[in-house]
Amino acid sequence: MKTQVSQTDDEEIEFGSCYGYPPEYKIKKIEEQLETIKNCFNLGSPKERLSVPKCLLPLGADGWFVVPKVEEIASSYEEAVNRLLILISEKRQIKIKKPSYLHRYPDTSKKIENLYAREKNCFIIIPAQMGKLYAGKSVRRARKLFAHEFGLGSFEILSILITHPDRLVNDFNLYIDAAGDECELSNVCFNGDNSGVPCIGINGFSGSTLFFTSRTPSFPHPQYGSATGFII
Repeated sequence: MKTQVSQTDDEEIEFGSCYGYPPEYKIKKIEEQLETIKNCFNLGSPKERLSVPKCLLPLGADGWFVVPKVEEIASSYEEAVNRLLILISEKRQIKIKKPSYLHRYPDTSKKIENLYAREKNCFIIIPAQMGKLYAGKSVRRARKLFAHEFGLGSFEILSILITHPDRLVNDFNLYIDAAGDECELSNVCFNGDNSGVPCIGINGFSGSTLFFTSRTPSFPHPQYGSATGFII
């Protein structure tokens, strides 16, 4: 009997990835994350508190992260992402090559809507990992492997970078694919496909300058990994 081979089976680095998180990257307490987000966007009441869900942290997650809701930041997804980019640019250097037609990946859109419906505050708490679980795999391959996960979008990733700037500190760190988004590449690929996915990393020529751009979702690279949230 012939084994059926998936289109994405070869879209990962054969020997894995040697890239990972910097030692400075430590998950901050929920209270500290909440205060940072509230101060950045003037959201919520001074007395508003969030508590970590009573369930265990899912296997593979880095920790619990506080993320604001998109509608609390801007009227559209793309506008909300732009606002986060501006905020980050006020604190550190970032080269931005904004993806065209940036929008949520359908599966992520559904999962985020469910999270928003469950949480009545301006924020949600997501158990998430910031790329290490899928290091060296293409975004397309990673999406095939998601079990109880969904890809994080640029909005969630940039929000986490605001509370955890030490996730990206130098060119030896694992870069982050926003598997929860879709966009169009400025250059059409050799196969005629111009579908893209946003990514965030460090500019190797400048030491600590962030970059926000896009790349093809079918190309595996040892220095890239898809960030995901976990369904609980």
